[in-house]
Amino acid sequence: MILIDANYKRFKDFPTSTYTAKKLLGIRKQDKTYAVCPNCNALYNIEEISTQNQSTDFKCTYVKFPNHPMQN
Repeated sequence: MILIDANYKRFKDFPTSTYTAKKLLGIRKQDKTYAVCPNCNALYNIEEISTQNQSTDFKCTYVKFPNHPMQN
């Protein structure tokens, strides 16, 4: 609406909402699915897990304090 107030002739065909702008540009919502570690609640991308580990055994790689000087 501000653009139309600034210069009506130039912006009269400009989308007035994000919905119409996304529709005109063909932008669709992209869903991402994550797997959650039941022990630490860390999120893992399912695609990375399936390509990394072909077996059913998955080892959680989460480190609570990765830069701690006494890391084991």
